[in-house]
Amino acid sequence: MNFTKYTLILFLLIISFTANAQSNQKAVYLKNGNILKGKIFEEDETTLKVEILGGSVFVVTKTDIIKIEEEKVPKKFRGKGDHIVKKMGYYHALNIGLLFGQDQWGSLSSGASIQYSFGYQYQQLFGIGIGVGADSYFFYDTENIYPIYLEARGYFNKKPFSPYYSVQAGYGIAAVQNDNWLGMLGATGGLYLHPKIGFRFPSRSNVALTMEIGYNLQQASYTFDNWQGRYEDDLTFHRTSLRFGLEF
Repeated sequence: MNFTKYTLILFLLIISFTANAQSNQKAVYLKNGNILKGKIFEEDETTLKVEILGGSVFVVTKTDIIKIEEEKVPKKFRGKGDHIVKKMGYYHALNIGLLFGQDQWGSLSSGASIQYSFGYQYQQLFGIGIGVGADSYFFYDTENIYPIYLEARGYFNKKPFSPYYSVQAGYGIAAVQNDNWLGMLGATGGLYLHPKIGFRFPSRSNVALTMEIGYNLQQASYTFDNWQGRYEDDLTFHRTSLRFGLEF
């Protein structure tokens, strides 16, 4: 399995999802006083369909509509200087970065990582979400793992610029490399744990920039059959992570 290829596919899927999540968000004002906020995905001469958060679909007759507007960020989410800071509600976080540490032979090694998280911020100090990622612990594509995790996160102050914490825990799915010279027969994933701290840099849009550093632990086991014979390699990766990303 080629890490670069599958990571690119994951990245494109994430970009497609997040772009779709941000586009076509409308507020449909009805004569009965209701407001439907969501995505307009089908329309004809007399009706349109609105999909709201959660997946429910409403069919609306155009004669019942007062107006349709782009959905705006509520004023309560704006900080000083009109910088936007989302204090509660659903969040998306996308980040990419590097993994640094020592391999099983004590040599310095580095790899790459991409992650996407989706969750709900209940209050300033606590939110919970789920996520998926793709981690390469060596740039030459030997041990590649795809973690699936639960996440808790919170922010240490109410200002647009804020330090924050995040703790991720879950299971990493180990990928099998099919290169003949490796002789890898099988791979089993294991525990994934990733506590980190970071900084949120607000902007004048609903997208904030993030920078974070953390400790990445991942367990995995690999079975090889090569010039050394058949053997199993049980590993626990300990890495320092440095990531940059977007939050919205």
